[in-house]
Amino acid sequence: MPETVLEKKLSLRAVYIYAKMLMFAEKDVVYNRKCWVTNPYSRKQELSEDALSDITKKLVKAGLIKIVPIETTKSRYKTNTYEIMPFKGMYKPVAFDFINGNLSAEAKGLAILMSLLQYIPKSASAIGKAIGISGKTVKKYLTELEAAGVYNPETRLLKEDYFIYRKQVENKRLKKAMDEYEEWLQIPDKKLPERIKRQREYVIRLDVPEKVKAMIYSKCVSTGLMGRRKEVAPKIKFEIKL
Repeated sequence: MPETVLEKKLSLRAVYIYAKMLMFAEKDVVYNRKCWVTNPYSRKQELSEDALSDITKKLVKAGLIKIVPIETTKSRYKTNTYEIMPFKGMYKPVAFDFINGNLSAEAKGLAILMSLLQYIPKSASAIGKAIGISGKTVKKYLTELEAAGVYNPETRLLKEDYFIYRKQVENKRLKKAMDEYEEWLQIPDKKLPERIKRQREYVIRLDVPEKVKAMIYSKCVSTGLMGRRKEVAPKIKFEIKL
């Protein structure tokens, strides 16, 4: 999902339908209007076909899609297909299982918009302000997301099984830290200052997994904060999932 969607000020339903269009963008299949408004797993209709027409017009106006009518053998009338317009900038992945899940279209749209934020605000009103949706609406569908275990209000994080961007970033940071840690271990003692040699010996002796040692090196040793007095060095917090 492109981050630029946040700037378009779309309705929650429109965000969900756009995500659905992105999901099927690579498939060489023509879907009729009923398919677009029906959940493929539960077969439950999620919104009306009239609502779909209104949403697609808004997506076109927002520059996100182009409507391309084509002829099919299933109907004497042309069927609308939706071409995704190219975009520049960052994007964040959304799992197909979430898009096809049994939550309401509005709740799915809300979660998708929240996943595009750098940090999710604490209150429903603040979330609404950040994504361009009323706080009252956010509160209603946030409750649905919490009940389904998609959103944790304590950590203010979305379920990583569905929204893996944060996990991808953490893995990238960990790999970088591991690579730098391995390089550090290969430096001959004679090329290190005595203070750094002592710190390396200390880190090596720690009874923790190697990835934890790598993060200690990245956040404490390489930054020059290890061994500094508390009033000088800020307290560093980091989490490593074992």
